[in-house]
Amino acid sequence: MIRVALDFNVPVMNLWLALEPLPGHGIDNDGYHMNGPYTRAGDFATARNLRTGYPMRNLVTLQTLTVLWRDVLSP
Repeated sequence: MIRVALDFNVPVMNLWLALEPLPGHGIDNDGYHMNGPYTRAGDFATARNLRTGYPMRNLVTLQTLTVLWRDVLSP
C-alpha cells in the first residue's frame, strides 16, 4: 500500500509507522486495543499523552485529513 501511494504521489495514513515508536507500540496490555490517553484523546499538547495509542491515532488522522484538504480537495 505504501509503495502504491508513493508511486502515484497520493497521501496515505500510516498508523503503524506512527505507533511503532510508542511504548508497547501504542497497544494496551490486552494486546489488541490501543492504549488510552492520560488526559483526553484530543489533547495533543501533552507530550505524555502523545505517547499513547488513541491520541496518536487521532493526531495522525487529523494530519492526513489536513493534507487531503490542502493538497487534494482544494482548488
